Amino acid sequence: MQSYSYSVFSIVAIVIHLMLNFNLLRGRGMNTVHSMRYRGFLIATLAYYLADSCWGILAGLGWTTLLYIETIFFFLSLVAFACTWCHFVISYLDFEKCPSRILSWFGFALLAFNIVALVTNPFNRCFYHLDAQGNYQTGALRDPAFYLLVAFYALMAILTVVKVFCSTEHARRRCMMVAMFCTTMAAAVLLQVIWPLTPFTSLGCLVGNCFLHVFVVADEQA
Repeated sequence: MQSYSYSVFSIVAIVIHLMLNFNLLRGRGMNTVHSMRYRGFLIATLAYYLADSCWGILAGLGWTTLLYIETIFFFLSLVAFACTWCHFVISYLDFEKCPSRILSWFGFALLAFNIVALVTNPFNRCFYHLDAQGNYQTGALRDPAFYLLVAFYALMAILTVVKVFCSTEHARRRCMMVAMFCTTMAAAVLLQVIWPLTPFTSLGCLVGNCFLHVFVVADEQA
């Protein structure tokens, strides 16, 4: 029952996400580089919600083989969500070359770390495994992967706050919104590490996206 209830929130998040961003997901109004990158971020967000919702359903049904495969997609979608967000932030805030490279390389390293860990996981169970009863068990690298994700969001928040001091009033508003989203996601992922069967990451993503949607759309129309 707990597994099914885990999926309920992600399913609700999918519905809200589609209601808010349906036209953007279809590419309507995508006239700038950062608006196109925002669409990529929205697609990655939807993929994460789908992976998160399917995880709880498969765990509740006890379909261990599909659950094992789906967990791979869950972790990859979580990293893809973070990387597409970073890609959008670099364009949206017009970061200078140095911070852009730092964030880009951090994102690539994070993606590479997860891919290597997931590829080797069937042999060493470093990320996760399913026990004889089909229960999800974490491996030694699972928490470090989440901590790296927290550090990624925290780094984006710090670089964004630094940019506030050398920006115009309009750009400053953008920076503060991005910093708030990054901080929200860092806190949500950290809580997910502590309580793995509670969808804190989806909750943080949904709340942050609702505020971000209003701001970005209004900003594009200004």
